[in-house]
Amino acid sequence: MVGSRKPTADAADEAETLRLINAAIAAKDLPALRQLAASHGLLTNQLRQQGWCLLAGADPGVWDAAKYETVWSRAGHRDRQVVVVDVARSLWALMPDASDEEREAKRAQLSRLLNAVV
Repeated sequence: MVGSRKPTADAADEAETLRLINAAIAAKDLPALRQLAASHGLLTNQLRQQGWCLLAGADPGVWDAAKYETVWSRAGHRDRQVVVVDVARSLWALMPDASDEEREAKRAQLSRLLNAVV
């Protein structure tokens, strides 16, 4: 098949991408991490947690998912009303075929994220 790669090449490419992502996280190299996230994705849940923490300006070494859920995402801040309004009008263009329930679930997730990082 033209243009296809052998499985070993795919595995080698993925291993190299994993190495590059880990190196970018370790060095806190945000430009490299942004590029890798955009071009390849962050590949694993652990790398996503570490990588997106860094990209959001948080320190993955002190990231506490339980605290995020119970404190940070519900904490008050001066822009909370802006988040409410922006989230309410979000996702229409990005999810045109989604049901109201799907869109509301995504809005709840987006609200938690934005409120935690604002």
